[in-house]
Amino acid sequence: MGNHDFPDARPSLRPWGESRLHIEHWLLESAAYKGLSNQAKCILIELMRRYDGATTGRSASAARAARHAGFSADVTERALTELQHAGFIVQTAPAVPYLGHPRKWRTDYVRS
Repeated sequence: MGNHDFPDARPSLRPWGESRLHIEHWLLESAAYKGLSNQAKCILIELMRRYDGATTGRSASAARAARHAGFSADVTERALTELQHAGFIVQTAPAVPYLGHPRKWRTDYVRS
């Protein structure tokens, strides 16, 4: 086997504190998800990865998700609007630019 950047497919023990993202197949097969642009799907996955879901209500920053995905501000804004209209995300805090605080989002999808 050659060098690659993908994780090894063999099962292994998870180091203490390592997180995993579990995405249900019903979500991936839903009409709402299938109707998203590729950019919106990518931002959604990144937001899901960053949202801890704890009772503290911590939300994810779309700016961090977009930086990780390599998207411009315009592409990110279109993707967020698309995700919000499709019901996948809800804004939890507005941006406060003069304090350097980005908008915060939480995922908000339910099985229908």
